[in-house]
Amino acid sequence: MENNNPTTLTASQEHVLAQISAGHTIRAAASAAGVHRNTIAYWLQTSPDFHQAFEEVQAERALAKRSEAEERLEAAYAALDRILVNPEAPLALVVKVALAMIDRASAPLPKPEPKPQPPAPQAAPSSQPPAPR
Repeated sequence: MENNNPTTLTASQEHVLAQISAGHTIRAAASAAGVHRNTIAYWLQTSPDFHQAFEEVQAERALAKRSEAEERLEAAYAALDRILVNPEAPLALVVKVALAMIDRASAPLPKPEPKPQPPAPQAAPSSQPPAPR
């Protein structure tokens, strides 16, 4: 978790965030920090700094998990292919695998995020007085 903005996080809050960033559950992070898990819920509701830092940690974890999944994707498809062509695989499993692959292949592509629009150029101040109405 890298946050360049100064915050008002307590040592316990920092400890919880470090534990969650390391992959621990909220319950385990709370235990390691010596607080109850409900305290974390309270902090999320009452501390904007903690809430923002928590969201950043969660986003970083999600990106890391996605990266891990992408690294294993080829092996996962190979395993599914082996199930599809295995004559001894239970029919229900083959159907489930086939449907999952069809579902993934036919899912709509994610929409690209809109590009930020540059700010509109501001007119240069005029040296002429405003026109009468």
